[in-house]
Amino acid sequence: MNIGIFARYLAGLTFVGDLHWFTMFPVDINGPLWSIGFEVSSYIIMPIGFLALFALPIRSLPRVVVRILWVGVILAAIAVHWLYVQMVGFGRELTFDDLNATPFWHTLLGEYWFPQYNPIGFFAIFAIGALAGGVQVLLARYRSFWFDAGFAAALVWGGYMLWTNTEDTFDGIFHLPFKMYPELPVLVGAALAFGTSTKFLARALELRFIQYFARISFGVYLWHFLFIDLVRRFAFPEFVRLPITDRVADPGLLLSAFGLVLALTLLTAAASWRWLEEPAIRWAQRFEGKLLAPRLQAAAA
Repeated sequence: MNIGIFARYLAGLTFVGDLHWFTMFPVDINGPLWSIGFEVSSYIIMPIGFLALFALPIRSLPRVVVRILWVGVILAAIAVHWLYVQMVGFGRELTFDDLNATPFWHTLLGEYWFPQYNPIGFFAIFAIGALAGGVQVLLARYRSFWFDAGFAAALVWGGYMLWTNTEDTFDGIFHLPFKMYPELPVLVGAALAFGTSTKFLARALELRFIQYFARISFGVYLWHFLFIDLVRRFAFPEFVRLPITDRVADPGLLLSAFGLVLALTLLTAAASWRWLEEPAIRWAQRFEGKLLAPRLQAAAA
């Protein structure tokens, strides 16, 4: 086995692929796996932010103020990310020939994304999600049509930003991914925070199939690109041979490929949730309960 392939596989298995451009994409056939290492790093960095908060006398502060203090953690992450990018420099520029090069994932795209995609920068986005969760806890007991309006406005505004974003991904003062920081993460966070307090839209958001899709959604994200590549290679080789204009011009070809990818992705995501993700979550909850049991008993005594 090539030493480079072994290094990428090892980095992927140990969740440290986000530390270098060469290991950012552990495997060629499933690009979205790049995010796993970044998410693990964010979960490791997050307690550091909490320790910084716990160093302050937050127990005597209102819960709203504690959430506001978390914004300081987000700003600190942005500052560290910005300094890191300034010191390391920017990733390489991609050319049209690069986009058609093989292999693409683990070399050229990694060089382009890194160092703007780095664990600290990703945490700056992740931390807004954590803040949204904290705000949602405060709002969960309330119900109002104002939250319906806020939820809908956040989705529409965020969708409009995505639809109209045609510029380079890393431009902007923060040099963070997607050029829409902090606006887009804040809008997504607002939708998540407001969603549980809606009155009218809650009926749609709480439908069983939506709840189930939410459970398997991470598996959908992880598996969809694998099936896109497999279907493209083996079931519809026309996608490899035909120019992109001919592929798009054949709606029957597109719909058939889309339907097959969707079916395979949903089935695999459901199986992944049933036999991998859900058992892992239950084990973690039992393990956490065992660790907390002595403290809870002592507190009760």
